[in-house]
Amino acid sequence: MVVEELELRTPHLRLTARAWGPADGVPVLALHGWLDNAASFDALAPRLPETRLVALDLPGHGGSEPRPPGVHYHFVDFIPDVVAAADALGWTRFALLGHSLGGGIASFTAAVLPERVTRLATIEGLGPPTSNPDDGPSHLRKAIVQMDALPRKRAPVYPSAEAAIEARREASGLSWRAAAILVGRGLQPVEGGYGWRTDPRLRFVSP
Repeated sequence: MVVEELELRTPHLRLTARAWGPADGVPVLALHGWLDNAASFDALAPRLPETRLVALDLPGHGGSEPRPPGVHYHFVDFIPDVVAAADALGWTRFALLGHSLGGGIASFTAAVLPERVTRLATIEGLGPPTSNPDDGPSHLRKAIVQMDALPRKRAPVYPSAEAAIEARREASGLSWRAAAILVGRGLQPVEGGYGWRTDPRLRFVSP
């Protein structure tokens, strides 16, 4: 099945996506997991030939633009991103497919906008992680400290794409093939080798 690379212009960010299937197929918007990208659905999409499956790179992931400087990634802010992407595609009603973080985002989007979401399917994800309210002050402190330290933080650089794939494989437990698919979309050339395209703020605590 042919895969298309899409660029979606939304009111706030430029988002990228991968698309499979006929233009008149059942519209499905697929949302990947934390620190992953649209390539997460490369193996699944060809098995759904009757759908028009569009796998989105969430903000700060893959080829999508990051949030503006100094801004945290709040879980609920991904919901307007999903709606904006659907609007850019011209979809009034659509199904949602989410994995991990994407599953939580998809669940919340379906809950608050049931008139737009026709179906919901999640893989390893239902809702955002929760914490004890008593931990709020220390949680907020950590978020502030992390953001303040960002200009002094050095991003990892790998001597080769293979080294980056191995690092991802070891950290996630993925097979080499699965890690290579994600890394292929998530890596970029930098001085001295290769680095992640993923916005480092995605690793920060969200206040």
